[in-house]
Amino acid sequence: MTKGFGLRRVRSELVRKRLDRELIDQALEGYPHDEEYDRAREMAASRLARTNRTGPDTEKKLVDYLLRRGFSAREARRACRSLCDVDTEIWQ
Repeated sequence: MTKGFGLRRVRSELVRKRLDRELIDQALEGYPHDEEYDRAREMAASRLARTNRTGPDTEKKLVDYLLRRGFSAREARRACRSLCDVDTEIWQ
Protein backbone atom coordinates (compact mmCIF):
# COMPACT_ATOMS: atom_id res chain seq x y z
CA MET A 1 0.00 0.00 0.00
CA THR A 2 1.01 3.59 -0.34
CA LYS A 3 3.32 4.58 2.45
CA GLY A 4 2.35 7.83 4.09
CA PHE A 5 -1.36 7.62 3.49
CA GLY A 6 -4.13 6.23 5.61
CA LEU A 7 -6.87 3.90 4.48
CA ARG A 8 -9.35 6.71 3.87
CA ARG A 9 -6.99 8.55 1.55
CA VAL A 10 -6.11 5.40 -0.37
CA ARG A 11 -9.79 4.54 -0.81
CA SER A 12 -10.60 8.11 -1.82
CA GLU A 13 -7.87 8.16 -4.46
CA LEU A 14 -9.10 4.89 -5.94
CA VAL A 15 -12.68 6.18 -6.06
CA ARG A 16 -11.45 9.40 -7.65
CA LYS A 17 -9.85 7.33 -10.40
CA ARG A 18 -13.32 5.87 -11.01
CA LEU A 19 -12.45 2.29 -10.22
CA ASP A 20 -15.31 -0.08 -9.54
CA ARG A 21 -16.17 -0.10 -5.84
CA GLU A 22 -16.13 -3.90 -5.71
CA LEU A 23 -12.62 -3.87 -7.12
CA ILE A 24 -11.59 -1.26 -4.54
CA ASP A 25 -13.04 -3.33 -1.71
CA GLN A 26 -11.19 -6.41 -2.94
CA ALA A 27 -7.93 -4.49 -3.26
CA LEU A 28 -8.24 -3.06 0.24
CA GLU A 29 -9.04 -6.39 1.88
CA GLY A 30 -5.31 -6.89 2.30
CA TYR A 31 -4.78 -3.40 3.72
CA PRO A 32 -2.60 -3.71 6.84
CA HIS A 33 -5.02 -2.17 9.36
CA ASP A 34 -2.82 -3.21 12.27
CA GLU A 35 -0.02 -0.99 10.90
CA GLU A 36 -2.17 2.14 10.57
CA TYR A 37 -1.11 3.50 13.97
CA ASP A 38 2.58 2.89 13.25
CA ARG A 39 2.35 4.71 9.91
CA ALA A 40 0.45 7.61 11.50
CA ARG A 41 3.03 7.92 14.27
CA GLU A 42 5.89 7.78 11.79
CA MET A 43 4.30 10.50 9.65
CA ALA A 44 3.62 12.72 12.68
CA ALA A 45 7.18 12.31 13.98
CA SER A 46 8.60 13.13 10.57
CA ARG A 47 6.40 16.20 10.21
CA LEU A 48 7.27 17.38 13.70
CA ALA A 49 11.00 17.03 13.02
CA ARG A 50 10.72 19.03 9.78
CA THR A 51 8.64 21.88 11.17
CA ASN A 52 10.29 22.32 14.59
CA ARG A 53 6.95 23.58 15.89
CA THR A 54 6.28 23.98 19.56
CA GLY A 55 3.36 25.45 21.38
CA PRO A 56 -0.21 24.72 22.31
CA ASP A 57 -1.44 24.36 18.74
CA THR A 58 1.25 21.85 17.71
CA GLU A 59 -0.77 18.75 18.56
CA LYS A 60 -3.85 20.05 16.74
CA LYS A 61 -1.81 20.87 13.65
CA LEU A 62 -0.25 17.42 13.65
CA VAL A 63 -3.65 15.75 14.02
CA ASP A 64 -5.02 17.89 11.18
CA TYR A 65 -2.05 16.90 9.02
CA LEU A 66 -2.68 13.21 9.63
CA LEU A 67 -6.39 13.62 8.91
CA ARG A 68 -5.54 15.22 5.56
CA ARG A 69 -3.27 12.24 4.85
CA GLY A 70 -6.28 9.93 5.31
CA PHE A 71 -5.72 8.53 8.79
CA SER A 72 -8.70 8.06 11.07
CA ALA A 73 -9.24 10.63 13.81
CA ARG A 74 -8.68 7.94 16.42
CA GLU A 75 -5.30 6.88 15.04
CA ALA A 76 -4.21 10.48 14.41
CA ARG A 77 -4.93 11.54 18.00
CA ARG A 78 -3.38 8.36 19.38
CA ALA A 79 -0.18 8.87 17.36
CA CYS A 80 0.15 12.50 18.42
CA ARG A 81 -0.47 11.67 22.08
CA SER A 82 2.24 9.02 21.98
CA LEU A 83 4.71 11.58 20.65
CA CYS A 84 3.68 13.93 23.43
CA ASP A 85 4.35 11.22 26.02
CA VAL A 86 7.77 10.47 24.56
CA ASP A 87 8.98 14.04 24.20
CA THR A 88 6.99 16.28 26.54
CA GLU A 89 9.24 19.32 26.29
CA ILE A 90 8.22 19.92 22.66
CA TRP A 91 4.61 20.41 23.71
CA GLN A 92 5.31 23.11 26.28
